[in-house]
Amino acid sequence: MPRLLQVFDVLIRRDALEKPEWRYFDRRPLFEEKLTLVASPTLLAQHRLNTLEDLTAHVFVTSNTRVVEWEKWMKEAGIEGLYPLRFQRFEHNYLSMQAVIDGLGIGIAELPTLSHDLNKKRLQAPFQVQVTGSQYAALVAPDVDKSLSLTLFLEWLEQEALK
Repeated sequence: MPRLLQVFDVLIRRDALEKPEWRYFDRRPLFEEKLTLVASPTLLAQHRLNTLEDLTAHVFVTSNTRVVEWEKWMKEAGIEGLYPLRFQRFEHNYLSMQAVIDGLGIGIAELPTLSHDLNKKRLQAPFQVQVTGSQYAALVAPDVDKSLSLTLFLEWLEQEALK
């Protein structure tokens, strides 16, 4: 096994379980996301979404880091041929979600990652369609000291992921 330049003990990564670059790491699955459509309460008050077909009058917000989520969600919702008013793409998912919160369009949110925004009513999920998304995992470097504190941290992390 090649010696890796290590500057960490544990990484938390999305979709890391099958990627070859992580093959030397101890990979521990944490949770699997659910994808759901979200919009700001302000946007929904101005432009109601009563049916899936109403989506054609809206801007779809997406990001370069989550390019297939809209297609996955639309396929599961049975509206693959539906086209939005336009797409608005941002460099990163955090920027696209802030744009959705600010009312610039509709996005696909990852649960439980963005559950806080739903609970705080910064976002609303107008439809019940949820699709399986990415899987998160903790990656432990192969040459890290397997101390008691590391073991306890990983146990805590796995328990938190179950919530």
